[in-house]
Amino acid sequence: MTPTGFYFIAEKSRELVGKEAASKSGQSTFMNCFDKGSGSLACTSKEGVKLYVNNIRSAHLEMVRQRAMGKALADAVAEGLTPSEAAKQAQKVSAKATKIAARQANRILGPIISCGWDFFEAMYSGGSMMEGFLRGTGTLFGTYVGGFHGEERFGKLGYLAGSHVGSWGGGRIGLMIYDVISGLKYMFMSVQPNNSFPTATVAATTSMEAQNVEVAALVQKIAALHADIAKLPSLSPSPDVNALFTSLVMACVPPSPVDVTKLSPDAQRMREELIRLCSDAEGHLEAHYADMLAAFDNPLDHLGRFPYFSNYIDLSKLEFDLLVRYIPGLAPSRVAFVGSGPLPFSSLVLAARHLPNTLFDNYDRCGAANHRARKLVRADKDLNARMSFHTVDVANMTDELGKYDVVFLAALVGMAAEDKAKVVAHLGRHSHGGSHRAQRPRGSRLPLPDRRS
Repeated sequence: MTPTGFYFIAEKSRELVGKEAASKSGQSTFMNCFDKGSGSLACTSKEGVKLYVNNIRSAHLEMVRQRAMGKALADAVAEGLTPSEAAKQAQKVSAKATKIAARQANRILGPIISCGWDFFEAMYSGGSMMEGFLRGTGTLFGTYVGGFHGEERFGKLGYLAGSHVGSWGGGRIGLMIYDVISGLKYMFMSVQPNNSFPTATVAATTSMEAQNVEVAALVQKIAALHADIAKLPSLSPSPDVNALFTSLVMACVPPSPVDVTKLSPDAQRMREELIRLCSDAEGHLEAHYADMLAAFDNPLDHLGRFPYFSNYIDLSKLEFDLLVRYIPGLAPSRVAFVGSGPLPFSSLVLAARHLPNTLFDNYDRCGAANHRARKLVRADKDLNARMSFHTVDVANMTDELGKYDVVFLAALVGMAAEDKAKVVAHLGRHSHGGSHRAQRPRGSRLPLPDRRS
């Protein structure tokens, strides 16, 4: 296969698995070493590798020098030289041996340091351990092979040029291999037969035999994905997590005749559990990106790194347009957003683009989520002054709800329909008569296995 062909396959693999599951490294710079966060940690680790290797190199050169000097002294004495002449000859021999050993050590040191740097750069950029390993391995072999052939043809300058070019090329090849593997894994998971389902899945399929084959096949597919997702050791972003949830979204988006109310009890329980897993996974995804964005000097300049940020822009515009349409002259002085989470994109977009003079109070019952959210607005003087974050359960909010002109209710507040209804009723009892409530259904941002939403 030609290099161009392999590059083409790697690019298509990146498009197939999507930006979130594709390789992420290659974006960091030297300045990231001073961000007092993950960038500083990555650079410290890299320098640690460098110091460790340099220590091994120094010890190796000293050992070579001592051995060469001892052998040279013994040979000089055997030849009958005087002690002073023997010492001079031994120094010359040991210096030459040390120089040769240093040259050989550099041939090993360069590839190892390049490999370590690329590995930690991949980890800093949000890549997986496998991505870092493949990029580092590619860099190691590329640096060695490039330096070897460069020195063989053009000497020392050829080694320097060849090792640098080989380092870059080898690292890129490692990333392409990672992307191709991710693409193959994604395709394999998409077409593999569903041979092992839990008992609940078999019962659900049996109870739907009277329905069409399309419905039964879809329920089986979603049940199989639920089983695989439930087995994951963690729902934090990773190639396996990304691939499974991507498959779930692709299965749920196309129109289908499935009637959720007619599913068997086992299938209903599976569906509710899957919705909970989706909610947990979204929480992990938002926490991951909140930490990543917080590492920048001005996090708000990098919100586009979140894969679904454009969805929030469109959704916030839609909500604002609806409010303006049905409430002419709307100019709220204070707005509440219940269930803002670690990435309060809706509040940020509404405050920055549509309601520039409004105060936003963001409520979430998770203190860690609010802590992450505060970091995002710390560098923006205007939004930092207009946005506040409160750790409280909406069920415990009473009198404070009366001071808001508009109350937004996030999609993930009250996952079950009856819980959502209780929250809406609670808001209705405690909001003042002229306030307005904007409620989001599940699936308003990301497709979930509930088509009626």
